[in-house]
Amino acid sequence: MLDKPTYGQPCNACGRCCQDELCGLAKKVFGPRPGPCPALAELESGFGCGLILTPSRFAPVPASVYGTVAVSEAAALLCAAGAGCDAQGHDELVDEAVRARVMDATQSRPQAEIEQARAIWRAAWLPESAEPFIR
Repeated sequence: MLDKPTYGQPCNACGRCCQDELCGLAKKVFGPRPGPCPALAELESGFGCGLILTPSRFAPVPASVYGTVAVSEAAALLCAAGAGCDAQGHDELVDEAVRARVMDATQSRPQAEIEQARAIWRAAWLPESAEPFIR
């Protein structure tokens, strides 16, 4: 496994975040459970999110209705993919400005875009996971 980058730094595909715990979307799809995430995918260059990379495997109904590209893009939005490392180590001091930037990556998007992403994934959520979330 690759070394984890500092919180907020660009992702290096180490997979640590998904090894340790499930993101908000994964909790909706798989239910609350400890890591590793069932969608964690090993790649040649590290790890990736199966909800983004192969959404039809984990959300076949939304993928057939909206298409795999739309479902993948919705997962990336809801997981804040591209915002940087969001796996804060227990011994890692975090600059609050960096934390705000990472957390704001999804919340700063237009509300209609967030609602559309939620609507796309809603068919794959477990019934007890009906309330909305962001990350």
